[in-house]
Amino acid sequence: MLSKTFIETFAKKAAVGSYPLDSRRSAGHTPSFERRGEMTERSAIETLIIEAYEARVRGDLDGVMTAFHPQCRFQFMGAADSAPICRPLEGCDMVREQMAGLIDNFAFAKFETLGLVVEGNHAAYHWRADVTFTPTGRTDSFDVVDMLVIEDGKVRSLSQFTDTAGLARLAAA
Repeated sequence: MLSKTFIETFAKKAAVGSYPLDSRRSAGHTPSFERRGEMTERSAIETLIIEAYEARVRGDLDGVMTAFHPQCRFQFMGAADSAPICRPLEGCDMVREQMAGLIDNFAFAKFETLGLVVEGNHAAYHWRADVTFTPTGRTDSFDVVDMLVIEDGKVRSLSQFTDTAGLARLAAA
């Protein structure tokens, strides 16, 4: 269960504005939790998430899967009964197959991090990208919030909140 503080912090950080995926590193940004000495675990989780999404933007399936726990879970949050892509996937093999299909069919451009909040072993990552359905070349912009649970330094669970109807329209013939 996410605390009220976690949700409020995420809302505040998301309202501040966007910055490119790697601008925090190049601009010398030091998050407040690092200045307070709570850096190690939070910093490791932030790095895990940022590196996984950098791999996704590059289309690097192995790089993406390196971030996942062996007993991982992935789900697009939506109506699973009407959209098979929204069915939860359990285990690395199933998640890898889904990620391979996503990487093969959806390319990202103009990727921006809008917010990243870590509390304990939970993280919320808000991002935006122009997404191209590669078989047709059609592109649309999507805002996404990913809720992650980290276990043993890996992503144990990823629940992705996005416009699944918009994805279906983008992928329609």
